[in-house]
Amino acid sequence: ATVLDGSDVEFRFDGNVGLGVGPPGALPAYNSTGTALTLATMPGTNNVAIPTHTAGDLLVLHVLTRNTNNDGLLSAINTANWTQGGGAGTAYGGAQNARVGFGWKIGDGSETVVSITTTGGTTTDRLLAWVHRFTATNGFADPPVSNIGTATTGSSTALGMPTVATTNGGNQLAVALLASSVSSTVAAATGETGGNWTEPVGESTGTNGVIAIQVSDQSAATSISGGTATLGTTGVWVGVGFRLNPGLTAGSAENTVEIGAVEWNVTYLTPEAGMNVGVFGTSGIFGG
Repeated sequence: ATVLDGSDVEFRFDGNVGLGVGPPGALPAYNSTGTALTLATMPGTNNVAIPTHTAGDLLVLHVLTRNTNNDGLLSAINTANWTQGGGAGTAYGGAQNARVGFGWKIGDGSETVVSITTTGGTTTDRLLAWVHRFTATNGFADPPVSNIGTATTGSSTALGMPTVATTNGGNQLAVALLASSVSSTVAAATGETGGNWTEPVGESTGTNGVIAIQVSDQSAATSISGGTATLGTTGVWVGVGFRLNPGLTAGSAENTVEIGAVEWNVTYLTPEAGMNVGVFGTSGIFGG
């Protein structure tokens, strides 16, 4: 039997309850990135540009806090309805001068900036930040982001890539957010197993810092691990990874069975690898 984890379960309601079992939707895809914030100082509050998008797209915020006190922190995402990875005030990277914070939101198509607050250091310390847009034909599951792994950290030119656990057949996209304390190039990772890290967009550099993103199609793999991304200059670095989960592909209306006022969609009676299970309708997601 296939064991389904929380990211494979999706509940929706529209007044007529339906129970459906269906395969996951199409693989999420990177689409674009907003103008990066590269010369901002911290601590303080800043706006980060959001790329043009449509309702239902997934927006991912990536912030590097760079300071010599080793306590830089994305302390708050001030704009409503954003979720911060690891919870509010979480920093990935430990006690070092390059630390990463991130967050996400299902966009409504109208947002142009997200407000963030950083703490730690002095006003001469720096932060870098940008927002990426991801799309998915069938939308995103709830939660759209899961399986946040342990951050990798170090100081060298060999930035260690994070491990991201995925479900074989789940059409999930692995994402790695990378950062370093030096203004440097970041090469596409090599040496990884279980997937293939690629750069959907080039790195963004600022004063004493660089941020980069890499993604891997995990539609037919259970996890991606290992590998390094080469920095052009030795620096303190951090990498954090997670997966993006596609929405449910609803079953065919021809295969529904009505039991009283409840309509049960039984397109698939036996779950298969990567299959999603959900109670679905048309007016919102109630949990996962």
